[in-house]
Amino acid sequence: MVAMINRRDSQLIDDFASMFSNLDDLICVHEEPPPQLLFDCIDPDDWNIIRWKPAKLAAQRNDIETLRRVGPLPTLFEQFAQCYAWLEVDLGICRLFANPPTSDFDSLVESMFCDRVMNDTLIPARLVRFALAPDCCYDPICFDLSRFDDNDCPIIRFEHESILCDHRLGEGETLFDSFRELVHAVIDASRTKPQPRDRTKR
Repeated sequence: MVAMINRRDSQLIDDFASMFSNLDDLICVHEEPPPQLLFDCIDPDDWNIIRWKPAKLAAQRNDIETLRRVGPLPTLFEQFAQCYAWLEVDLGICRLFANPPTSDFDSLVESMFCDRVMNDTLIPARLVRFALAPDCCYDPICFDLSRFDDNDCPIIRFEHESILCDHRLGEGETLFDSFRELVHAVIDASRTKPQPRDRTKR
């Protein structure tokens, strides 16, 4: 179990989720529809496209130790994963791995640790991949648990070629000093981005 979410962080998590649709099209196709809980609408301009939206869960997922495969993660991330379900989403800053509306974290954990070559290099360095770089780039974006402090840690992007080809950490860039800072950056980016028209209306 993680600590009970205070009102301020609960609102921050809600704001974070609400910004997804401002930064990503949030689309699926009929061949791979979203879970019913995440269904938003069928695009009236293209009936082959289904739009999804993140959903707040009725009850928190409490199998937190499954998520903590290599140790506690930033508390705000754990709380978000407990309270919300979402599909893979490109937030401009990163592509956040999917956390489907199941009773456990198995799908999210599978996405985080599915690449064994990445694991062999990242995990010994106490780096946990929770996202990828935007725009289809395979650079991992990681929690740096070696600098875990006050329930949070820096967010680092590494270039993937050195890891996959040479089995070593190559050039890294600290994107944010904490996951909390990333959340605020996503919210700020969303609020300053021009809003798309409502595709459900003609």
